Amino acid sequence: MSNCSEHKKEVLGESDMKVIAAAICDLHYESLPELFEELRLKFIADGKKDYDMGHFSLNAYLNWIAADMAGAKIRAELFWQISKPFMET
Repeated sequence: MSNCSEHKKEVLGESDMKVIAAAICDLHYESLPELFEELRLKFIADGKKDYDMGHFSLNAYLNWIAADMAGAKIRAELFWQISKPFMET
């Protein structure tokens, strides 16, 4: 079994997921595609580590989540393009 101490239950000292979610959703919409891309890359990297340790099912699920993040990035880019004219007024 590996050490999972690198997986925290907080983000920058915040453990309330409602607060974290609100902070993310309050980001400028232009920032969301980049966030989803960074999440996608992190899930892929973590999945590779699991794969290398022989944790194939964990790898598969992390890659699945990464694929979802790719879709979220595309939708966030479209959302930004739609909302951009309203944010510039």
